[in-house]
Amino acid sequence: ALQGLQHKVTFTPQQPQTPVTQPVKSTLTINLDDYSSTNEATLAIRGITTAGARLVFFANADEKVASADASGAFSTNLKLEDGNNEISVTSFDAKGPPTTVKRNITLEISQ
Repeated sequence: ALQGLQHKVTFTPQQPQTPVTQPVKSTLTINLDDYSSTNEATLAIRGITTAGARLVFFANADEKVASADASGAFSTNLKLEDGNNEISVTSFDAKGPPTTVKRNITLEISQ
């Protein structure tokens, strides 16, 4: 009694969902407290970031480029000017946007 009745079934496979991930900023920590002072004209900067990252260091009168080692450790020295110095450390790695840390360091030269 159901002769000539047809059903059409359409199957559309779903595409696998690819999660959208935001680039992750690298971590960057340094050994300097903001608004600290020193009487040393050469400032030693040490810290930790992503392993192998490239780093750019700026002070009022100096700039350096360095790389973090396989554990992410880095160190360099920057020359300071008498008075306030804005120190900027930026870490660049292949996994995400750069990360910058800024500190204000005052060089107090005794007379």
